[in-house]
Amino acid sequence: LELNAFRGINSLKGLDLEKNQIKFLNPYQFVNLKNLEWINLRVNNIEIIQANTFVGLESLNDLDFDTNIISYIESDGFK
Repeated sequence: LELNAFRGINSLKGLDLEKNQIKFLNPYQFVNLKNLEWINLRVNNIEIIQANTFVGLESLNDLDFDTNIISYIESDGFK
């Protein structure tokens, strides 16, 4: 995913990224999505959760990583 892929869509409530062959998420990937309530990242190839990847997601209450290959989560990965 491009670092600023979600810039300018602040009112977004849900994000379905299932089956997109995503290998990694950038730190601050979702930083401006304060109204985002859920993210579906199922069935991708995510291996590492980097620090500050999910920072600023004040409304997030559902995050689905099912069927990924996560082997490491950096401290502050879910800050």
